[in-house]
Amino acid sequence: LLRDGRDARVIEGVYEPEGNADTAVWESVRRRVEDCVTPFVRKHFCRRCVPCTSLVRRYRPGAERSRLPPHRDVQAAVTAVVELQSADSGPGLYVLETLHSTPRPASLDVGAAAVHNFELLHGVNASCDEAGGCARYSLVVWFQIGDVACAAGHRWPGEARAAMIEKALPAFARDARKRLSAAVDDAAARRVMERFASREGWLTKEDWAAAIEALGRTLAPKAKAARSAGIEEGLDRFAHAAARALKREAIGRSAARRAMAAHADAAGRLDERTFYAALKTLFDSEP
Repeated sequence: LLRDGRDARVIEGVYEPEGNADTAVWESVRRRVEDCVTPFVRKHFCRRCVPCTSLVRRYRPGAERSRLPPHRDVQAAVTAVVELQSADSGPGLYVLETLHSTPRPASLDVGAAAVHNFELLHGVNASCDEAGGCARYSLVVWFQIGDVACAAGHRWPGEARAAMIEKALPAFARDARKRLSAAVDDAAARRVMERFASREGWLTKEDWAAAIEALGRTLAPKAKAARSAGIEEGLDRFAHAAARALKREAIGRSAARRAMAAHADAAGRLDERTFYAALKTLFDSEP
């Protein structure tokens, strides 16, 4: 379509071929985009969307590039990708929930299109079955909301950074709870993500880990206080149960507190296993 694979030129919101393009083929493709793809985009994504920029991408494993790292199309409100020719491995297109999740391959037959907004994290990894090589071609059309945004080269996450952070928030909060073994509320997770997220609203692997570490530092005093409060709440019950189990008249609160502190969980509670571990601590501390 665009024989040299160069980007289309944006002129007042109209996508025009630049370089060595066949005008008749280009006009045919333009009609198909405007008759088929644009109505779909306007129905499912935004009513004022216009096709703004287009390009043909080629992947040739072993000879040229074979992959495109995970990214978001921050230069467009909506992207349409039409599979023109697949590599031996298929389109190679994949999507991710976060930079740390497992890639999910996208099924895309030749002639079919995938349409997504700027929030979708995705990439390409094309491969060939034989050493002789193969190639993947795709037509990419970037849509903007209105001619003004198109002509201005509008980049979306500048206005929608908060939306990007909200999209990754559940996965970040789950990972933080697992790594920190502590209760993490969405508000605290959101605050630390806002500190470490890029201008586009996403975090690299290193930033993700640094954000969780920073979150742990902010939670440490609160977590310690919450654990102490939980221990105090269950202290009398534990002391009474321990006295009965060890056949003693009474267990001192200080001794019971030390035993609970050695074995209670982050909330200051004891389960069956840690209850007996705390009993053993009391027994071993007996003069």
